[in-house]
Amino acid sequence: MRLQIIVIILLTAGWTLGACTSAARNERASFDRYDDERLAALSKALKELPEAVGDQESAPEGLGGTLDLNQLVRQAEARSPKLAGAYEKWRGAVAGITVATALPDATFSYTEFIRSIETRLGPIERRFMLQQKVPNPGKLIAREEQAAGQASAMKANFEATRLGLRESLVVAYVDLQALDARLEILRQLAATLRSMEEVIEARVTANLAPQSALLRVQVEAERLESDAETLEKRRPSLAATLTAIIGTRISPQARAEALPLSTRTQLPDEAK
Repeated sequence: MRLQIIVIILLTAGWTLGACTSAARNERASFDRYDDERLAALSKALKELPEAVGDQESAPEGLGGTLDLNQLVRQAEARSPKLAGAYEKWRGAVAGITVATALPDATFSYTEFIRSIETRLGPIERRFMLQQKVPNPGKLIAREEQAAGQASAMKANFEATRLGLRESLVVAYVDLQALDARLEILRQLAATLRSMEEVIEARVTANLAPQSALLRVQVEAERLESDAETLEKRRPSLAATLTAIIGTRISPQARAEALPLSTRTQLPDEAK
C-alpha cells in the first residue's frame, strides 16, 4: 500500500512538472523559429561581405556603386551591437524558463557509525541516503509563468530594437535616394537649358532674339549647376550616416537605387 502511494505521488509530480513546461512552449518555439532565420541571414550576410567589402587594401572605400536596401538591412542586423545585446537578453530569458522550473539538485549523504546499530533487519554500520526535494507544483507553475512573461517582454524589446534599427536605416537610405533624384532633375534641367542656350545664341547672332534672353538662360543654367554641386557635397555626410548605422564602411560615392518613374513625359517639339 505504501509503495502504491509513493508511485502515485511520483506520477502526479511528474505530470505536474510536464504541465509546467508546456505553458512556455510558445515562447521557446518563437525563439527557435527566429534563431533559425537569424542564422540563415547571418550566413547570407557573411557571404556578401567578401564581394562587397573585401579587405582594406583591395577595397578601402567599402560598399559602393548602387546600394541594395535588403543587403544593407542584413549587414546592419548582423553587425549592430545594440541588436545583439537585445537578442542575448531574449535568449537568456528563454533559457531562464527551464531554470525556473528545474528541480533542486539532489543531495547524497553517507554516514559511518562508530558502532553498529541493532535494528529489526540486523546491525547497521553505515548508511547511504539520496534526497530529492520536489517543490510545490503551484509554485513551479507560478515560476514558469513569471519566466515566460519575462521572455515575452524580452522578445518585445528585441522586436522594438530591430524595428528601430531598420527605421533609422530606411530613413538614411531614402535621404540618399532623394538626393540622387534631386540631382538627376537639376542636371536634366541644366542640360536642357544648355541646349536652349545654343539655339538662342544662334538667334542672337542672327539678330532674331535679344541678348537679354541669352543671358537669362545662361544665368539659370549656371544656378542649376551650382545647386547640383552643392547637393553633391552632401553625399559624404549621408554615406557616413549609413556607415554609422550599418557598421560597414559606405563609399562617399555610393548611390541608392533610382526612384521608379510612374510616367515618362517628353517636351513638346515647340518647347525644344
